[in-house]
Amino acid sequence: MTGSRIDMSVPTVTVCDPGQLDDHLNIGGSDKVFTVTQSFSGILSGDVLMVMTGFSGRVLTSRLCGDTAGSAGTDCRVEEVVTEVGNIVINHFIGSWASMFADQFEFSVPTVQFTPLQSVISRYGSAAPSARKDLKAVYAQAHMDVPDFTIAASLIVMFQKGSLERLVGSVSSAPES
Repeated sequence: MTGSRIDMSVPTVTVCDPGQLDDHLNIGGSDKVFTVTQSFSGILSGDVLMVMTGFSGRVLTSRLCGDTAGSAGTDCRVEEVVTEVGNIVINHFIGSWASMFADQFEFSVPTVQFTPLQSVISRYGSAAPSARKDLKAVYAQAHMDVPDFTIAASLIVMFQKGSLERLVGSVSSAPES
């Protein structure tokens, strides 16, 4: 998009109930976060969320867009940059599953919100206990290296009923090459 390269580290992955996400998210006490959300369905279904602090979103925009960020008449606004980066990361993520399962996935248009972290967590964690038992959260902390800065981002997958078990079952039964 801008001719800049973003390197991502291998993430640490944790599986938890949605109500426990706040114990695992290491966002540095940030009140408001950018969340790019995309729903998906197919052999697996749920939501993928990329979460980063407001500060990280502004740094990402500044590093990728340079001096044009926030200038009048440019399309390089923080929400647009965070949405585009989130869209690229999430689509690659879902595309990897489609390739692994040799199946098609349908997914929604990504949305971005700048809201308090607690409202993101409560959207899934405060569901009724009967609905919550059908959700499993897989959380990965990753770092994106942009020029002169490392940005922490969290990738959260909220799996609907049975999807996580299908994913784990397919990976554990895959033939070794």
